[in-house]
Amino acid sequence: MRIATSTIFDNQTNAIDNLTFQQNQLGNDISSGKSLNEPSDNPTQIAQDLSLHTSIADQNNAATNIGQAVNKLSSTDGALANLTNALQSARQLAVQGATETLTVSQRQAISGQVDQLLTQAIGVANTNYAGQYIFAGTSTLPSAPVVPQGSPTSSVGFTGNLETQNQVFQNGQSFALTTTLQQAFNFQAADGSPDAFSVLQNLRDTLAKGTVTDQSATSVNQKGTVISPATTLGAATLATTLTPDASGNYSISINGQPPNGPAANVLVTFLPTDTMAQVVAKINAFTA
Repeated sequence: MRIATSTIFDNQTNAIDNLTFQQNQLGNDISSGKSLNEPSDNPTQIAQDLSLHTSIADQNNAATNIGQAVNKLSSTDGALANLTNALQSARQLAVQGATETLTVSQRQAISGQVDQLLTQAIGVANTNYAGQYIFAGTSTLPSAPVVPQGSPTSSVGFTGNLETQNQVFQNGQSFALTTTLQQAFNFQAADGSPDAFSVLQNLRDTLAKGTVTDQSATSVNQKGTVISPATTLGAATLATTLTPDASGNYSISINGQPPNGPAANVLVTFLPTDTMAQVVAKINAFTA
């Protein structure tokens, strides 16, 4: 078989072109530090490489979300710690204000400190993290959700909702990043109990009056009254001190009527082991 001279030269030229291409590709690999620069270099390897890049991107995104969640939890924890400190300070001021030796002006000065704690509590309720108020629930608000009403503050308005802010991850897991205003401040409690703002307001106003009423000064065993289970019996609250007999029992004489009997002075005896409910039952059993 006869081969044309041009065919031989063409084959040699193609071989040189292939070597030149390989040389250029090796040069690119060395200069870039990458063995794959185009999908056509190795389609199978490129597919694996793209899958790995996607996995890395997902992991980075998850790490970013976790970091943001940790920061928000830290912000919530810090806010709750500040609220706890404010309430503890208010309790100390309440104990201080109850001291009988204080003057009216001194109690009013303490009232001013409580008012500052109320302002601090409102500031805590408006804690903001990354442009979102952590106690506003899932509401997106342009301004603070807790707004004081009156001067001095007599109530607060709330423009958020009572839902928790949750974080959902790619694996479907979800957990709460914040607590609600109701949970943290007892706001709009289901049982009607006062919230933290009302408690501070009441304490401030009570101290501002400057006077203290001794509720324990009123006798409980007055004529015509019936002692209730809420009443505390003892030497400190009874007009007549009870003295135990030789066996350790306490007895009192009351003007009552035994069951199925005429009205008379009845001696009622109490045991040291009697509960308040048993004491009240014994008294009421012989009360007209």
